Amino acid sequence: MSSGIPMKILLDAVGTHVYLELETGETYEGRLVNVEDSLNVLLEDATKKTKVGHPSHLERVYVRGSNIVFFQLPDALKTSPQVQAALAIPNSKSDARGFGGGRLAAGVKSKQQGKRARNEASTNDANES
Repeated sequence: MSSGIPMKILLDAVGTHVYLELETGETYEGRLVNVEDSLNVLLEDATKKTKVGHPSHLERVYVRGSNIVFFQLPDALKTSPQVQAALAIPNSKSDARGFGGGRLAAGVKSKQQGKRARNEASTNDANES
């Protein structure tokens, strides 16, 4: 399985303190030890809070990736090359997609210019009479 940008960012977060929430409403906070391609994670020195808010301390906990709703990562990862690449906005001048000024737009412009020329011609004819 190839790693996309989100996976690379999570791999950069290994060893840092993370927060995650599950579909059930439970939350886990701890040091990220391992991340798998399926987003299964291993946390150490973790605190689990139930939906009601009762905390419990866990030395190690393995969380299934399909149950995770979101990760909260440390702010220090903002300088990660993976995050910088994900946040980069392409320069509009170097963007190969353009702005829709293709053949259709050229045809519309030529029709508008033709109408304008006909209108000017009819205005000139009316003024001469």
